[in-house]
Amino acid sequence: MNAGDRAQLINKIVSCVADYRENEIPRVDSTRVTAWLEQFEENDQPVVLAETERMLSKTYISRASAKSFIDALVMSKKVTGDDPAAFWRSAGFLRLQSASQSQGDMLVLLEEVLADKFQLNTSSQDSTASVYIYLDDLSFSGNQIKNDLLNWAKEKNIREATVYVIVIGLYTYGAYYVTRELKKEFDGRKINFKIWRKLRLEIAPYTSKIQKYFGRHTFRMSPTSNSGKPRSPLIRTILGHDLLTERQAQLYSRPNRVGKE
Repeated sequence: MNAGDRAQLINKIVSCVADYRENEIPRVDSTRVTAWLEQFEENDQPVVLAETERMLSKTYISRASAKSFIDALVMSKKVTGDDPAAFWRSAGFLRLQSASQSQGDMLVLLEEVLADKFQLNTSSQDSTASVYIYLDDLSFSGNQIKNDLLNWAKEKNIREATVYVIVIGLYTYGAYYVTRELKKEFDGRKINFKIWRKLRLEIAPYTSKIQKYFGRHTFRMSPTSNSGKPRSPLIRTILGHDLLTERQAQLYSRPNRVGKE
């Protein structure tokens, strides 16, 4: 890889993640990406750089893209029926994630859209029509969705209601698991629930060169810009504050080893 190609890929990464956790951490720039890249063996750097850019281009969702998804949902007759203003005015907006910012961040985006279109906010968790909105950015197993909603329904003794689960991305198995588990409790309570997602994610075998270096868990991350909490040290280091530890750098630079956190 020549210097021009290297610089171009670095600039693509910088552009791709430009709004990641904006106003929370310093913006990722070319200096940071270069420092991150140079932790790896020189011969490995072209593959690391090219595959990181490719993966981020496919998995990273900007704030604007997430807001566009919500904007379309707010006006979708499949969700709201013929009167979207009345639907959103009567809905309750659930805040059930105490340890995660992602739900709050998604509710901020929804409130921006609702305020613009209907002068509404998302402050109330109560509903005048027994319709509730559960928002999140990304779900892998579906466990958090299931646990949050089951605990909420039991604690509040919710019955004869409708819950809309709205996420940017949800794995197919996660959707199946959530549906199966919630039905066990919700059917008896006469609670209907519907899942809306921007991305239908599948677990597929990695075929790219990156598997040789980092293993299949390397890019397991939330794609949202502000609330994403990448689970892999490799991605956390390029988007967060810290460089790889010496141990992690050795691990990720060793062929045929699966990266462990």
